[in-house]
Formats: sequence, structure tokens, C-alpha cells
Amino acid sequence: LNEKIGIVGTIGRQEALLSTGKEVRPFSRRHYALYRFAEIHNIRAGRFQKYFGLNDPNHNLYIRRDLGLGQDTESYNLEYSYLGENIGFYLTGLFGNFEDKYSYNQEKGFTFSGSYYWAEKQKVGFSYLKTSDLSQYRDVAGLWAIIAWTEKLFSMTEIDYQNKESKTSGANQFGYVTSNKLVYEIHKGILPY
Repeated sequence: LNEKIGIVGTIGRQEALLSTGKEVRPFSRRHYALYRFAEIHNIRAGRFQKYFGLNDPNHNLYIRRDLGLGQDTESYNLEYSYLGENIGFYLTGLFGNFEDKYSYNQEKGFTFSGSYYWAEKQKVGFSYLKTSDLSQYRDVAGLWAIIAWTEKLFSMTEIDYQNKESKTSGANQFGYVTSNKLVYEIHKGILPY
């Protein structure tokens, strides 16, 4: 709308197969309002994916999917972000999907992701997620980095630890998810890996 306020939204249709037949409804994965109250301070409210880890597009295929943060896990959130010259962080309150029967994600909680950027091409970060839903408590913590080895060669690495605890039995399930990618820029914008 202007330099300080923005509104983003998507609209489509979703078909659901129910025991009573097929149901078609309007659907939006992402819709939110963004307010920039200073050049480096932002607030975002609405429905969107949680900010966690590297957040590169291929990240959704591996890390986010295996941590239950991928496609169809958007929720209603309130997020504050600070995007300074060398330090950035996102702090997000997660409010679930207000009992939407079509939503895969009913988790409520919070997530934090912070990063430090130096030497114009190096970046390291830490992410933490704490949530619960009707059946479990969940904690996820991870470290990630983007390291430039030469002008054209860089790596993207992330390792995350997840612990889930059942609300009914108290049983724990835990494990690690990792992604390591080495990328060489053949020509500006062409990045095989």
C-alpha cells in the first residue's frame, strides 16, 4: 500500500474428498499484513509459514518437510523481525489454524531464528521452535550456515535436532535432520549444486 504498510494474499480453490462426496472451497495458503515501523523493524500478522533455518526454496524439500514445517503447515502467526546490517532475527508467535478441519497444522507456540552476517558473504544462524498440539509437545533446535569458500563456490549447511513427547503416554521420539549443499556459480544466476 505504501512504504510502511503492505498486504499480501493468495487465493485458490481446494478440493477435499469426504465420506459424503467431494467438497470444493475457496482457499488461501498465505495472507498477511506487514507493517514496517522503522527501516529494520517489521511486524507481520496473518497466515504464513514459520521462519526457520536456511529458508532457501529447496530447503522445503528436505529439512522443512522432515521437521513438519513444509507445505500445508501454514498457521496464523504474529511475527516481529529485526533486519540489521550484520544481525537479523525473527520472533514469531504461532496461534494454530483456529480448528480448521482442512489444516494439517494445529500447533501453537513460538519460533525464534537469528543470524549473524559478516565479510559480505558469510552467514551463520540458530533457530528454535517450541510448540504443542492436541497430541504432543515438540522442540526443534538447529544451527545453519552459508559459507563462501571462493568468489563463486559456497556451501549451505543445516543440522536440526527434534524432540517430540506424547501428551497421553509421555513417550519421546527424537532425531536429527541435516542438509549439506555445495554450490558453484558458473555464470551470474546459474547455480548447479
